[in-house]
Amino acid sequence: MSGADIPLPGWPAHRPPPRIAAVMQPYFLPYPGYFALMKHVDVFILDDLAQYTPKRWMNRNRLRTPDGGWQYFTLPVAHAPARTPICQIQIAPENWKCRLFGRLTAYACAPNYAVVCCLLKDCAQSDIALLNVLNEHALRMIADYLNIDTPIYLLSRLNLPGYCPPYPKGENALAVCRALGTVEEYCNPPGGSAFYPRQPYREAGIRLRFLEWQLPQAPPGSWQPMLSVLDGMMWLSPGQLAQSLQNFRLFE
Repeated sequence: MSGADIPLPGWPAHRPPPRIAAVMQPYFLPYPGYFALMKHVDVFILDDLAQYTPKRWMNRNRLRTPDGGWQYFTLPVAHAPARTPICQIQIAPENWKCRLFGRLTAYACAPNYAVVCCLLKDCAQSDIALLNVLNEHALRMIADYLNIDTPIYLLSRLNLPGYCPPYPKGENALAVCRALGTVEEYCNPPGGSAFYPRQPYREAGIRLRFLEWQLPQAPPGSWQPMLSVLDGMMWLSPGQLAQSLQNFRLFE
């Protein structure tokens, strides 16, 4: 299959067809392991057709507090009926932008505080109204900062041939991989190892593997790897943080 045949609009001409894929929900400023997975695969699909679930990573994440602990920061969203897909979730008209930058003052002593705040202003100054689009925008901004060039796509904007959800539990990503036509391996974070059925992937000839990011030993008082990636961006240079993303193990 040539690049022109791949059902992914704007696929870079210099890239071979994608062999390793990841399908993840569009999370809000996720932890660095999310970007370790993104860096490893050939194509990263944001499943914004999945059902929105409150109090999950879709619109909240963890940031440092002034005393060195952490607390959630939640992006407010408008009320929606149950089973509403992520791509239809509206951002609530609240002053979340000022609250976010207020929370970020806990990083005022971090070496990259000014740089990271400047980057975030691009998201904060936008008039994006949909949660999936804002998350995609932020993910692309962070990926660019970390020199990750993996192509990113919103599933709701693709017209994948033969893709017609819903699918049985754990097989939605398999359907995406089949529709792409060239994928030989599907990769997911380790939490998916208890969720994904192995047999359908074996029958489809697609290898199922899980990527576990190896948590670095962070000096006391510096970054906390399990918080939002913003925490690492505040304390480490882009090169240092990107280097940490290469420390992972793959298992089946």
